[in-house]
Amino acid sequence: GDGGAIYFTGDTLAVNGILGPTTFADNEAQTDGGALYVNAAVAFAITGPVNFNANAAGEDGGAIALSTGAIAPVTIVLANFSLNKANGDGSGGTYGGGAIHNIGGDADQALILIQGSSFVLNEAPTGNGGAIFNQGILSWPDVINGPDDLHLGGVFNCFFFQNKASGSDGPDDGHQYDAMCCAPLA
Repeated sequence: GDGGAIYFTGDTLAVNGILGPTTFADNEAQTDGGALYVNAAVAFAITGPVNFNANAAGEDGGAIALSTGAIAPVTIVLANFSLNKANGDGSGGTYGGGAIHNIGGDADQALILIQGSSFVLNEAPTGNGGAIFNQGILSWPDVINGPDDLHLGGVFNCFFFQNKASGSDGPDDGHQYDAMCCAPLA
């Protein structure tokens, strides 16, 4: 199944460490989301300190697998991801994300913002994105206010160290890269 610790489907999920650190450690999912599997129609947010340590997924998202629908912003602030593993299926296709796999229910609206987080020794041994596999976007035009009003996502002030992927997409035929795999939108 999905979500080794939490499987969530609903409107909004917030995980926070405001009252003290929250830790997800040594969780395992047969398919996606070693610690968390989130299918949220409205929003998903992590506000740290939140730690994801040594979680594993049989396919995608060693720590977190996100399958968000509608216009669902994903915000992750002050989270630490270490020693998480997404085993993939060996195809090297859309599998991976040693720490995070963000594929979105509607990929052109799967916005992700990650700030002040660390990614250390995560891996996708048969997939892509040793730390993050993102098949979403990092900005999009506001449909109400016009194309000049952008909603911004992205990865800011984060630390990446020795994350590994061995998939078939990416730089140098994707043999190994540290940070992210961003799949092109259809």
